[in-house]
Amino acid sequence: MKKVFLSYCWNRYDKFVEILATKLLTKYDVVFDKWEMKHGYNMDFFMENSIREADKVFVLCEREYVKKANNRVSGVGVETSIISPKVYRDNKQEKFIPVFLEGTKIKPDYMESIFGIEVNPNIKMTSEKLAEFINAIEGKSILEKPKFDVFSDNVDVEIPTKISGMSLIDKFKNGIFDVEVYEKVLNVLKENLLEKFIVKYQLSNFGKIILRFDKNRQIKIMLSIDKNYAEATGYGGWKNYDIFGKVAYDVGIATEIEEVKDIAGRILKGCAEIRFNLNDMLDDFNMSNI
Repeated sequence: MKKVFLSYCWNRYDKFVEILATKLLTKYDVVFDKWEMKHGYNMDFFMENSIREADKVFVLCEREYVKKANNRVSGVGVETSIISPKVYRDNKQEKFIPVFLEGTKIKPDYMESIFGIEVNPNIKMTSEKLAEFINAIEGKSILEKPKFDVFSDNVDVEIPTKISGMSLIDKFKNGIFDVEVYEKVLNVLKENLLEKFIVKYQLSNFGKIILRFDKNRQIKIMLSIDKNYAEATGYGGWKNYDIFGKVAYDVGIATEIEEVKDIAGRILKGCAEIRFNLNDMLDDFNMSNI
């Protein structure tokens, strides 16, 4: 069972801390000092030992705690003296987690750049908020990354058979979709060459092809373009921004998939910042989403 230690300032939000400790106790070994301390205890030893043995330490940040932490005052100061060197020493540390009780700007100096949990101690804790604490203890991200294999054979869209009598590049230039186009897109995407392929052959109609793919592949393709289009333009091939802007516009206007629409809007906005002639497309895209 993982051990969790709560570092906080007495007489500020004691009831909230006790409630949090009680909720976490159903899954973890929680060290809440008021449950542990007895008359005659060496408090400095207790704090140092508890922090050292804990898998996670929640630092409950509010004004009084921050004041005592920064000035190394009382028990909070002792805990800060123990915690801060460990935080400064390990840039990738995930053991010490700030809990913001009075806004994210109220935190000790040594926790300036550490991502934490914001909670209102004056309202009842929701199951969603409790889940944030549990995710933090388990080392999980705040949002689970979608899992799908863009290159798998499980396809829920119809792929037309190969169209004869037209070169592959002419199919791309005219936004024509068949099994040959489908396989080529997946190959260049897999080799991280999709954006260079679009630029090399000036494929301004590529958006029409993207729309023929299933949802997962549309997302994967658009994410790849979003990540790599600026580099593919050569950071100065201005007409290439026009191509990616049009691709994003064609996809964003026509798709019904919100994730794809959001990515398309982001790409179009980025291109319009470089090529002002794309602002009409951007305005039209924005109006279509009102």
